[in-house]
Amino acid sequence: MTSELASALTEAGFTGSPRSRRLMSDAPDNLQPYLDWKGRITQLAGGKGCEPINARLFTLVASQFPEGRYSEQQVNAIFKDLHLYNDHSSLRRELVDRGLIERTRDCTEYWKAKPLRD
Repeated sequence: MTSELASALTEAGFTGSPRSRRLMSDAPDNLQPYLDWKGRITQLAGGKGCEPINARLFTLVASQFPEGRYSEQQVNAIFKDLHLYNDHSSLRRELVDRGLIERTRDCTEYWKAKPLRD
């Protein structure tokens, strides 16, 4: 992002982090109802047939997870910019269960999962 654009966003009152702005700009239109104006997930889809939407929301979050190895506290800090429902442990668990991030057996380190190859 250019400094001019960053300044314009700040002057307009946009205070989203670069990570949440990237999340919002990467989100398909059908995910917009589940995101706030800063690009943070406000809720998961509920009801029959909502799994494809939630899968895309989790994939979108995982796409913003930076390369490297992180402690649980660092992962929580990363997620803080990406969602509003304040349940970091459920979000971590969902991403691990879906194979989007990985962790050590004792849950002390997390990292972005490598994509599977065909």
